[in-house]
Amino acid sequence: MMTRWKVPGILAAVAVAGLGLAPVARRAESKTPRVGGLRAAAADVLWLRAYVQWERHDRAGVMAELWLTTTLNPEPVYFWLNGARMIAHDMSTWRIDAAGKSGEGEATKIEAEQARVALRWLDRAELAHPGDVRLQLERASITLIRLHDVRRAALLYRRAAERPGAPFFAGRLAAELWRRAGEPAEAYRWLCEWYPTLPANDEAAEAPLVLARIRELERTLHVPAHETFREPATR
Repeated sequence: MMTRWKVPGILAAVAVAGLGLAPVARRAESKTPRVGGLRAAAADVLWLRAYVQWERHDRAGVMAELWLTTTLNPEPVYFWLNGARMIAHDMSTWRIDAAGKSGEGEATKIEAEQARVALRWLDRAELAHPGDVRLQLERASITLIRLHDVRRAALLYRRAAERPGAPFFAGRLAAELWRRAGEPAEAYRWLCEWYPTLPANDEAAEAPLVLARIRELERTLHVPAHETFREPATR
């Protein structure tokens, strides 16, 4: 079973940093003035109010401010990502801590409830930012950490890896999660499909490592020599 993360301190740091970064993120992400200056400024104020409610562990207050913030200004992905993290991680921790000993055995249920709310939040974010790889990565992370669904998380990381601008770790993590879930054949199929798309001249792609994983999986799966993966000649 995956280890549950107690992350209020981490998310606090993220939120505090975000107080100064939100306007910057808005300017960087919005190439055109689709959201007027007053609305964008009001959204920034609402985001600060959400953080105040966050400090109080007020779930309803946080949710209300998050919805108002993203309704006024849906452009910054920052609002959506950090809202999802508050909902999935912080609110889970608050509820579990509040339950105390009387709620023993309820932690998994609480995590699942908050994860589902966070995933619905990301569904709404996708309407504002269709195809954004950051939202897909967040979806995969929540599925892994709070739902403890390794197979589903592997699929979501694969889908993230297939999106434009995806970080290379997403593809490697998809394969590793399938392997941990006891599905080495799925990991092997994915890596054989993905490897030819990796740029040979980009160290971040870690193509040699991916090829080594393919060979390792071939040994695990007892793939006959004549059926092993052939590295493309064009690489």
